[in-house]
Amino acid sequence: MRHHYPSRKAIIRDAIDYLHERRLNAFKNSLTDLDLHPEDRVQFAIDSYDELNRKPMFMAFSELSIAARRDPELADVLHKKQKSFEKEYMRMGVELFPEWENKPLAYDVVMHLTRYILEGMANDLNPPDPVIRRLLIEQLEEKIQALIAQSKDLK
Repeated sequence: MRHHYPSRKAIIRDAIDYLHERRLNAFKNSLTDLDLHPEDRVQFAIDSYDELNRKPMFMAFSELSIAARRDPELADVLHKKQKSFEKEYMRMGVELFPEWENKPLAYDVVMHLTRYILEGMANDLNPPDPVIRRLLIEQLEEKIQALIAQSKDLK
């Protein structure tokens, strides 16, 4: 395969471009039902992102992220795509929660808390059993609802 590419970095770039586009499209498609009742948005957002994190595209990107810690060429290419995904993640979140557009602190806390908990569970080699997993997700939902209530005081 390498003989079709001028360099190792070109192979890496094309593979990551492909994975990035598939992952980004899967994310966008998971949030197509944005006409939800306000009380349902938190659970919908969490369930959608949780499902996305258990797909092969996320796992491939996650493995590449770990490998990038020791490979500067991979890190250079992957970092740009991850930033692009994060930008879209944050933009789509504002579509789902427009009331947070002018409350960046509360919004960042909620989005990062959700991302780190769900991605952490997806990456765990020893994931919790389904009952514990559901309880963790319910705790996340409750925390987000509390942050929504508190966000009236945050900017």
